[in-house]
Amino acid sequence: MRRNTPERFWARLEKSGECWNWMGSTSGGYGQLSYRRRPVRTHRLAWELAYGPIPAGLSVCHHCDNPRCCRPDHLFLGTPGDNARDCFLKGRSYQHTFPDDPRLKAHLSAFHAERLRRLAPEAVA
Repeated sequence: MRRNTPERFWARLEKSGECWNWMGSTSGGYGQLSYRRRPVRTHRLAWELAYGPIPAGLSVCHHCDNPRCCRPDHLFLGTPGDNARDCFLKGRSYQHTFPDDPRLKAHLSAFHAERLRRLAPEAVA
């Protein structure tokens, strides 16, 4: 039985462009594999191999917004709130994709609107 090793992981990345794209299976756009008998997202594994363990409660986010990218210098650690703010400020949130959706307008209660103002006050009028 062949086991995944750091060397085999790095070899499965396509490194011809700015991003180092995972060439294996994906789920929700993110690379995935089994590593040391546990399922992992490849960008999280890239972070751990390059920099060490991911502190509890933090996410591994992409500067490049490419979910298949595993290039360590394209990744950064952040809280779920940091990740949501990054998504919103870059125009990748549901609010930006479907701004006229009546379900979205109904969902954005005063609580949600205030929360968005706190996350990105310069982006919300």
